[in-house]
Amino acid sequence: MATVVVSGRVDEEVKLKVDRILERAGKTPAEVIKDMWVNISITGELPTTQQQIDEFEEKRRKFHEFIELVESLPPAPEWFATMTDREMNDMIAEDQMRKWGYV
Repeated sequence: MATVVVSGRVDEEVKLKVDRILERAGKTPAEVIKDMWVNISITGELPTTQQQIDEFEEKRRKFHEFIELVESLPPAPEWFATMTDREMNDMIAEDQMRKWGYV
């Protein structure tokens, strides 16, 4: 089977990190690239992309913002904090029934 050369550029810092990882794994860059291309040809799917990483980081940032908001809220009143799920559901149902004029 004929072969071709595939080349690309990566940030030098990324290359140095990956070189160390590949060395520990006993792999060469050529082997990893070949394996990746074969995997893509078999699965029809790309590995994680920078866009996916960015989307994950955005979700993580929003989650941390939410946690900061929750932690900044005053503590719940004791009567509310000790309610069971059933009591909470009953309170919400009663509120909705009042809203719609059933009570």
